[in-house]
This record gives sequence, structure tokens and C-alpha cells, in this order.
Amino acid sequence: MYEYNLFGKNVTAGGFYQYNGISSFGVNFSAPYLFTENFGIETSFQKIGSIEPIFFNNTSARYEYINTAFELLGVYRTSFKNTIKIGGSIFNEEYAYRSGATDANVPLNFKIDKLLFKATNNYDNLKYEFYLVDGIKNTSNFQFVTQSNTFQNEFLIAWNDFTYLKRIGKTGNFGTRIRLGLASNDVSPFAPFALDNNLNLRGVGNIIDRGTGSFVMNTEYRKTLYEKGWFVLQSNAFVDLGSWRKPGGKLDDFVKSENFRVFPGIGVRFIHKTIFNAIFRLDYGFGINENGARGLVFGIGQYF
Repeated sequence: MYEYNLFGKNVTAGGFYQYNGISSFGVNFSAPYLFTENFGIETSFQKIGSIEPIFFNNTSARYEYINTAFELLGVYRTSFKNTIKIGGSIFNEEYAYRSGATDANVPLNFKIDKLLFKATNNYDNLKYEFYLVDGIKNTSNFQFVTQSNTFQNEFLIAWNDFTYLKRIGKTGNFGTRIRLGLASNDVSPFAPFALDNNLNLRGVGNIIDRGTGSFVMNTEYRKTLYEKGWFVLQSNAFVDLGSWRKPGGKLDDFVKSENFRVFPGIGVRFIHKTIFNAIFRLDYGFGINENGARGLVFGIGQYF
């Protein structure tokens, strides 16, 4: 739950709770115009836990993963539509072996203190009419991560999200998102890009693989089925496709058939018109590749 205009001064404050095998929470505060009409700050604290698969030597194991982080960013608005954020975070990652394969080179339990420096540029030219959206948005992210041990190397990671949304008729909405990312190409079971239901390909499963590069394109068409007062029922038809670079791999990994996935699907949205982003979504995606997975994905807010 978030308040987006605290004190009538465009201050955002709020937090969340989630359960993904382990309880998690976070609190956030943003005052983008704290110092001047263009300069402010953002800060957050979160403790995120989950059960994560780790991949190595053509096998895998399940680990309990907990990330505890404090972040502080400076926010500078270069124009009404464009914002730059620069800062960093101090965080701790904790891994505890649950089940699966083991290897002498992969510890069963360990903690890592890390320091992250980041810069983002966000161009937002989206226009909203309640749940219908039109326009473009582009976000570029650059991060450098260093840590306290020698098991993992320092690494760089960068990715870009481009989103295009177009209203069609009175209640139709076409949308597409293209995400391209690259990271330091270390051979590690803890590669930073994950192939996952909730991140990039609906229906693929919960973190089925990891890589040091990622290309994803999500395309969908949303159409209102029923609207009455504050409530909207919206349908959704989509096609998600993507590929990735294996840890230590080459750029041509992106075009290899074994690394490429296509997932069409359908879904519904239950929308509260007057509460911003109060959208409960259900999508069912099925892979059309050989031995393709399929499954139901649910979440809060539009997928992109």
C-alpha cells in the first residue's frame, strides 16, 4: 500500500508484504522535490526471502535466499518527463541449502555483504485514463556490485526496458515491452538474470534458468469485457518470447534454439478504477517449443 501525494507535496510513502515460501517486506519513501523543484531523494529498506533454484554442472539445487538491503538515491528531474537517479545500497545476501544436488565448489551455507552503486535514467511519456494507457516509457539501468568475499567476483550489470502502449478504440489497449540486458560474463551458479514467470515469460515456471545476458519481448492486447462503476473486468491475449546468454557463454547464445522460448497465452484482469494500480491479474501461458512448459501466473498490477 502506498500514498502517492503525502502532505499534498508529491511525496510517496508506503510498503509491502509478500510470501514466496518465506515472508518478505519492504518500506519505501520518495521525496523527489525535497531540496528544489528538480532535486530530491529516495530511500528504502527491504528484506526479501524466497526459495531459489541454483544451476551448476547440468543439475540444480534449491536454496533458501534472503536479501536484506538499505538503499539511498539522489533524484534529479532533467525535464517533466525525464528523471535521473544516482546512488547505492548496502545489502546482505544469505543462502542456505534446502535440497537437490551438491558440489564441492558450491557452498551449502554462506552470507555475503555487498555494496551496490547504481544509476538509472527514466523517460516516462505515458498518459493514463484510469486503467487505459497510451504512450512510451524507457528505463536504462547501470549497476556495479562489489562484495566482501572471494567466492563471487565484482560485476557490472546493465539493462534497458522500452515500453510502448497504444489505445485502440474506446476500451482496447495494445502493449509491448522489449528488455535487453548484459552482465559480467562470469561462470557462476548465481548469474544475475533469471528466466522466470513473474519477470519475463509467463508460463515458463519459477526461475528455471539463469544467465549473464537476457533478451525478452512481451506483447499483449487488453480489452474491456465488463465495466460498472468502479469495477472493470479486462481480458488479455499475449505472446512472450525471449532468449539468454549462459554464464561464460558467447553472444551467439541469444540465437541458439535451446536458449529460445516462445509463450503465447490468455488472461484476465480484475481492476478497481479509482485506486491506482489496483489490478489483480491472472495469465495462463504455454510454451510452443519442444517440451515447452505451461502454467498459471498471478500478480498485482499489469505485467508491464
